[in-house]
Amino acid sequence: MAFTSLTTTQVAPGQPVTGTLMGTIKTDLDDHQARLTTLEGGSSTVYAPIILTVMGHYDILGAVNDLVRTTCNFNLQIIGAYIITDVAGTSGTLQVDLKFRRLSATVGQPGYVWTSIFTTQPLIAYSAGSDAISASGTINATYSTLLAGDLLRLDTTSVQNYGRGFFVRLDFNKV
Repeated sequence: MAFTSLTTTQVAPGQPVTGTLMGTIKTDLDDHQARLTTLEGGSSTVYAPIILTVMGHYDILGAVNDLVRTTCNFNLQIIGAYIITDVAGTSGTLQVDLKFRRLSATVGQPGYVWTSIFTTQPLIAYSAGSDAISASGTINATYSTLLAGDLLRLDTTSVQNYGRGFFVRLDFNKV
């Protein structure tokens, strides 16, 4: 299908609405819808990652729970979690944990209490330098799918000494 431009004569005031004109409009609308569907693409849609940012000298706090929180806007499956440093520290390793809490969960269900999404947490040594990216942590398949409304919490389990700023990038697919 191709888009067909309407001429000024076809849409001029006083001109009759013809079957040909309506056919052209329908064809153009069908073409437009097909292009939108291709762009939106359902499962082929690319979503921006979730970014959890920590600014400043985080080492002052040491290992800490509940450093940053956010919520899930829709059901999603975490497929990767990476630490990206700003300014590297002088020693030590930055390691993080991401935990979720499902407000709709009842006692004994996953997410009733803060639950880690990892089997192996991502980490990055000071020697990787500034503006470095870690390997992804290993996502626990049991807890990789989060639901709309779930809370997400970033914890540090170890820090780089004199490190300044980092963020965690969560890659996901909408489910």
